[in-house]
Amino acid sequence: MLSSFKLIKSDWESYLRFNKKNNLVIFLLVFFHNPGMMFSFVYRWQHYFLTSQSIFLKFFGFITYPFYFIFTYYILDINIDPHATIGGGVYMHNRGIIIAHSAVIGKNVHLIGPLTIGTKNLEDSRSAVIGDDVTIGTGARIIGNVKIGNNVIIGANAVVVKDIPDNCVVGGVPAEIIKQSKN
Repeated sequence: MLSSFKLIKSDWESYLRFNKKNNLVIFLLVFFHNPGMMFSFVYRWQHYFLTSQSIFLKFFGFITYPFYFIFTYYILDINIDPHATIGGGVYMHNRGIIIAHSAVIGKNVHLIGPLTIGTKNLEDSRSAVIGDDVTIGTGARIIGNVKIGNNVIIGANAVVVKDIPDNCVVGGVPAEIIKQSKN
């Protein structure tokens, strides 16, 4: 449970780091203005319940899932399966974010929606593994069992269908490396 609090704190710090005044009023304004910040709170708890070793917590997660789905999908317009694994410091800029159940996302990732991180087809339910410090632009699609390295920028409307190494900027359909740094 302590790790869930740490992840929530890390997520919220990513939303608040651009504000010079970190007080309660600013926090509440950002919390209620940005659906991504509200979503991170709800997602972290639902993920904790559903992936818990305790049968009682798993059952509680199962019982509360319909409420999670209605709130996140219909009200916040974000559809991230609570079984997906997302590291701390995630920043979701906008609505329309869809992430499959098998996705693994690193820390300090910026998701600029709408975007999709999904599976290739119904038979292959594996999804992307995304590294740390990645920015995914609006309209981007990451399809199938691909690995995205650390420090990657995926441009707007890019369609990623193959692995991307560390320290790259990619764009296009299908996504190609536009720029690659050595560090």
